[in-house]
Amino acid sequence: TASDAANGHSVGEAGGTRATPSNGSRGENLGDALANAPLKATFLKQRELLVGVLRKFAGMEAEVETLRDDVTRRDVIIHSLRQEVQQHQAQQLQQLQQLQELQGLVQQRAHEAVQPFIVDDQSPGLSPTFAEREAFGETG
Repeated sequence: TASDAANGHSVGEAGGTRATPSNGSRGENLGDALANAPLKATFLKQRELLVGVLRKFAGMEAEVETLRDDVTRRDVIIHSLRQEVQQHQAQQLQQLQQLQELQGLVQQRAHEAVQPFIVDDQSPGLSPTFAEREAFGETG
C-alpha cells in the first residue's frame, strides 16, 4: 500500500510487505533485529514444536502400519483355521456316513445269517415231522 511504501516497505507477490534495504546506519538494522527477536524466538519455538509433532506422527504411522500387519496376519490365521474346521467337519460327516453304512451291512448280514434257522410252520419240508420230534423227545 502507499503507506507501506512511504515507511520503507515494498509489497510482495502475495500482498504482504517486506522491509526494503535502507542505506541508513547499522543502528537501524540492530534496532530491527532487536524488535524482531521475540518474533524470531516464537518462530523457533513453533518450529521445534512442529518438528517434534512430525517425528511423533511418523512414529505413530510406523506403529499403525505394524498393527495393520498384525491384524492382517491374524485374519489370515483365522481364515486358515476356519478352513481346517470345515475340512475336519466334512471328514467327520463322511466317516459317520461310512459307519452308518457298515452298521446297516452288519445288521443285514446278521439277519441273513439267522434267517435259515428260523422255522416257519407254513413252509413245507421245514417243519419237523412227528418222528423227528419224537427222536428229540419233544412230543407232548
